[in-house]
Amino acid sequence: GTGPTDGQLLRPSDGQLAKKIAWFQCVGSRDVQSEAPFCSSVCCMHAIKEARLVKEKYGENVDAKIFYMDMRTFGKDYQRYREQAEKEYGVQFERSRVHSVLPDNENGLLDVSYLNPAGEISKEGFDLIVLSIGQKPAAGINELLSQEGSPLNGSGFCSPAPFSETVT
Repeated sequence: GTGPTDGQLLRPSDGQLAKKIAWFQCVGSRDVQSEAPFCSSVCCMHAIKEARLVKEKYGENVDAKIFYMDMRTFGKDYQRYREQAEKEYGVQFERSRVHSVLPDNENGLLDVSYLNPAGEISKEGFDLIVLSIGQKPAAGINELLSQEGSPLNGSGFCSPAPFSETVT
């Protein structure tokens, strides 16, 4: 509520209320060319939470759709949270890889082309697109962890001791 739009979801192009919002998962993650062939493991739950909050605030006035390759909802009750977002709040989930995004200058929308589960190209317009960016280790983490004596895994993250997610 303290941001530049006072908590309103407005299209940057014309300041109109956004009525259709898409979330793209795994942007820059799980991509060998980006040197990030791993899952960031937190993006899915963040997207579900944000989409659910949008639906809580705006209800039927806003459509929320999450495009994903694999939904990673591991952790206590996370899958249940996802199911509630879909069934109780109306968040849509589309297992797909987005092909392209092009501006629709006539309507002010962003046209999203994607491969649907039937193997056909679908096209849909959105007011806003939220990118779930894959995480990478922070710059300088190698030096910091080497001073601490903590080992790194193959992706450059801190490598926990076997059978422990916290002890290094």
